[in-house]
Amino acid sequence: MIRILGCSVSQIPPRETLEGLLREDWLAAWQKAHASCHREEQVRASLAGLWLLSLLGYAGGVFYGENGRPEAVAPTVDLSITHTRAFVFCALAEGEKGIRIGLDAEPISTYPQERMERLACRWFSEDERAFFEKEPTSERFTELWTKKEATVKQSGDGLCAVTATNVTDAADSFALYRFGDHLLALCYPEGEIPPETAEWQGDVFPV
Repeated sequence: MIRILGCSVSQIPPRETLEGLLREDWLAAWQKAHASCHREEQVRASLAGLWLLSLLGYAGGVFYGENGRPEAVAPTVDLSITHTRAFVFCALAEGEKGIRIGLDAEPISTYPQERMERLACRWFSEDERAFFEKEPTSERFTELWTKKEATVKQSGDGLCAVTATNVTDAADSFALYRFGDHLLALCYPEGEIPPETAEWQGDVFPV
């Protein structure tokens, strides 16, 4: 079972409150992995991902992998966290040993067409570029980018692996969700069933 919970940045409690809401071992793991993180808004957004994880009901251990990917200690659980300047989302997958998921959110691109084309040439595979060129819109560009980032978050290989991915020919599956001017992409193993939409912390999100 896969669930996604999101909140707006305005809904995030103050840092001191967040630290009091989180398990001590989660907070210790987070602090070890984010020792260089000093910007207050980034700290709050990052901690808010763990807060959402707790609200989803996960009560097991958490650690951070080599590339900073948050991991559940339980072998039948996986999680993925993403945040933008506006939103934070956490996905929780439970029920199957070795399950892996990846989640990424991005605002729909406001880049000029020429810049999107340059970025597509730099970061997209040949198949991805062909897919983008069939419909070279901001939404199509952002769809491909969020899928690529969700894929590397699933693998834990880090953003250096973005160019090696090809989301038009992936063994895993993707679900896309739109929230206002943002796209959210979930990468999940074939055979799993993604949620119809993300749950929302607090007020219902205005679609």
